[in-house]
Amino acid sequence: MSQENVPRGQNGGAQGLAPSLLNPPVLCLAAALAAAGATMIALGSHLVLFGDDWVMVFYRQGLSPGVFLNPYNEHLSVTVVAFYKLVLATFGMSSPLPFHIGSTLIYLAAATLLFAYMRSRIGDWLALFATCLVLFLGASAQDLLVTFQICFSGAIAAGLGALLALDRGDRRGDTIACVLLIVAISFSEVGLAFTLGALVHVAISRRSLLGRLYVPVVPLILYVVWWLGWGHKAENHLSFHNAATIPAYVLNAMGTALGALLGITSSVEQLPTAVGQEWVPILVVSAVSLAIWRIRRVGFAPRGVWPVLAIGVTFWTLAGLNYSPGRAPGNARYLYPSAVFVLLIASELWRGTRVRGWAVPVAATVTAMAVAANLVFLSDQYKLFWKPKSEESQADLRALEIAGPVNPFFVKGPDPFYSTIGAGALLSAEQAWGSPAYSDSELAASAESLRLNADRLLGAAIGLRLKPSRSARGPCRTLRASSGGPNNAMTLGPGRVTMKAETKVGVKLGRFSDDLPISAGSLRPGSSASLAIPMDGSSRPWRLGLVGRGPVTVCQPGPGAA
Repeated sequence: MSQENVPRGQNGGAQGLAPSLLNPPVLCLAAALAAAGATMIALGSHLVLFGDDWVMVFYRQGLSPGVFLNPYNEHLSVTVVAFYKLVLATFGMSSPLPFHIGSTLIYLAAATLLFAYMRSRIGDWLALFATCLVLFLGASAQDLLVTFQICFSGAIAAGLGALLALDRGDRRGDTIACVLLIVAISFSEVGLAFTLGALVHVAISRRSLLGRLYVPVVPLILYVVWWLGWGHKAENHLSFHNAATIPAYVLNAMGTALGALLGITSSVEQLPTAVGQEWVPILVVSAVSLAIWRIRRVGFAPRGVWPVLAIGVTFWTLAGLNYSPGRAPGNARYLYPSAVFVLLIASELWRGTRVRGWAVPVAATVTAMAVAANLVFLSDQYKLFWKPKSEESQADLRALEIAGPVNPFFVKGPDPFYSTIGAGALLSAEQAWGSPAYSDSELAASAESLRLNADRLLGAAIGLRLKPSRSARGPCRTLRASSGGPNNAMTLGPGRVTMKAETKVGVKLGRFSDDLPISAGSLRPGSSASLAIPMDGSSRPWRLGLVGRGPVTVCQPGPGAA
């Protein structure tokens, strides 16, 4: 490894972008991009829309200004909303693949721009290894697998593009940077951090300040206009406690991100359990010590450090000020932007450093070990959380579809969607864009736990309850209640079923599950009660089970008796 002191000039970063695309690091980068993209798409293709995705689908319909400009989680999300509208209009939502292809391409674009930025600071090999750590950052599984996280990757891609444009050191580059900063802010407030970094860049540049000040000022003005018109309505969690703990938040975010890059620290939500959190203080002390040593050795703090340091500190400060449960610095979705900012700062601190000879395979080995650990994190999160939650979503969506014609006003609560979904709204959306839910046959072949939840959701939505009734009419048969649990002696189609028992008998129902999880009430001794089975969105019959003792007369006009 060798180190080269670089001039104090800021625009040397434009150098190093010209080497042939056929050099080994660039070829390795292409292979890494292909492998990471294939992994993300292969996993994501099995994950239906989730959480924030549903907000974009159900609560951002239409083309009014508010649809695009109303804040979401305190962010301006114009481009995110536009992305969902474009994919829905072009491909619908019956398959998650187009969403994941689009979000993966944005993530890969951000990684490519990160490599382009770092290669001019620390050379191709170190830039390659650092980029690979981000490409396979399994500790930040949510940013790799959830489409909505383009709010981060899109802002980072545009922000990095703006930094590279500023590296040009000319008027055209400044104009491009200004436009890209506006794009970055339109994805999320991560773009605001890049804009403040650009402000620092312009302020310390040797070129005329007045002639370049528009680069960050125009995006900032547009952001302020948005905030005054729409953004101030957003809920926030600002508090004196949060302000007082910002330094700790910043250091914790840096240490956790560094540990995630090295594969020794997981996110705080990692399943089956979070690992490596004890390393965070050690990593923070080590990183700060190395930074001080580097500055003392070079003799000055490199000029390029200040803009990227401003970017990272701005992001971490805003996150710390708005801290709430689920927004810890070690939260999975925050690890990705934090990791990028840590790498940007490191590349500027160690600007001029190159790895050669024996150092290349050593660095490659360390990178491979970190990537392997992160792939384990990714695999565990996928198998233990994302895939099961996706399957649960598909099962519940099918239950809502079935219940929709009967009770379009029924609303499914936030888990597992992290938003409420009305049965009627779901059917309306599916008429336009297709269904992401299981079919009846897919639901019937799914795990018993999913079928139980679907049956319970159906029962709650349709409201199957016994009601007092007169004597039974129509074809009747006699069943015997079982004291050991409900039997499955009869299937029920649409229509009114009348029952009468000599003793108290509980009435249970099921449709997809092997069990009968829905309790419709109890028959009183010697009295009749009826159960209305509505015509809904499925032709699959219900199953009736009776719990208790003695005979029960069950009458159902028309088809349905078995």
